[in-house]
Amino acid sequence: MEIRNLLKYRQYWMGIAMLWIVFFHAGISCSGALSWIKTIGYGGVDIFLFASGIGNYSSYLRDRDPLAFLKRRIQRLAPVYIPFIIIWLTYKLVMDTSFLKYTVGNFFAIQGFTSNGGEFNWYLTGILICYILTPYLAQFVSEHSTKQTALMILGLLLISVAFWNDKRLIISITRLPIYTIGMLFKKHEDKVLYIKSKLLLVITFLAGSAILFIAYRCFRQLLWNYGLHWYPFILITPGLCMIISFVISAIENKHWTSVLFRPILSFLSLVGKSSFETYLIHIFAFDILAGVNAKHPLSHKSLTYACVGLCAILFAIAVNYTITQVQKKKTRATN
Repeated sequence: MEIRNLLKYRQYWMGIAMLWIVFFHAGISCSGALSWIKTIGYGGVDIFLFASGIGNYSSYLRDRDPLAFLKRRIQRLAPVYIPFIIIWLTYKLVMDTSFLKYTVGNFFAIQGFTSNGGEFNWYLTGILICYILTPYLAQFVSEHSTKQTALMILGLLLISVAFWNDKRLIISITRLPIYTIGMLFKKHEDKVLYIKSKLLLVITFLAGSAILFIAYRCFRQLLWNYGLHWYPFILITPGLCMIISFVISAIENKHWTSVLFRPILSFLSLVGKSSFETYLIHIFAFDILAGVNAKHPLSHKSLTYACVGLCAILFAIAVNYTITQVQKKKTRATN
């Protein structure tokens, strides 16, 4: 099977990633294996950045124009981000007028680059770093061999060492390798994934999972400061995404499973399409819910978080659909 036939399920990866992230952020009590899945739910971000690396590699190489690439990214996010951040900033100012000093930084999504705190969420800083570096990373990947790119990825790993004990930026910088690996997969999408390559992906997936488990069991106090939360997902993510693709491909290739799982796959696709909206809305919703719970403890906390999380996802899908339809109408009117 060609790699491109696995990458075409990228939207499903993103849907699964966003559901995992929402589950991770939700104040839901779990036990057993489900508790472990929730604990490492931040890995959904690595899936998303791996998928983003694939998409942004193609987007940049379309014209190899850094400004045009950034313009396309801004045009994709701005219709969602600007109305949202205005509502969020208004809420924060109503709750605490001293938040005024953080408004400009948050409006332009650069507050996370400061040491002052007050940012909406670290991820906005992370994707800005990825977007700024995309022209350099994509150019390098496209013009150099796999071995040379592997050395460059190793270099990104070494650079991340400089951010150990940096509470703010380490969470973003340690994600650059997986973002770049996504570009490498896109470059080689025409190649066939043979048994050896499949075994390598499975082995790295299992090795990364083992490292992550050991890190949690033996080095829990070092997880954040030294990037042990995120380094293992460099090994885990490509294999995990390929496994998801193989499973979905197998489902689609059989009529009865295709019909049975169609609603689930459709839902995952919708969540994948509205991933940015879901990210913004669920963070805001859970922030409000946490404030309510602090003042008036919820009697059914897990159920409340589950309901609010589901509502946030459905609302995000509706917002994405509305914006898409408006943009389509504008395009038709222009043409």
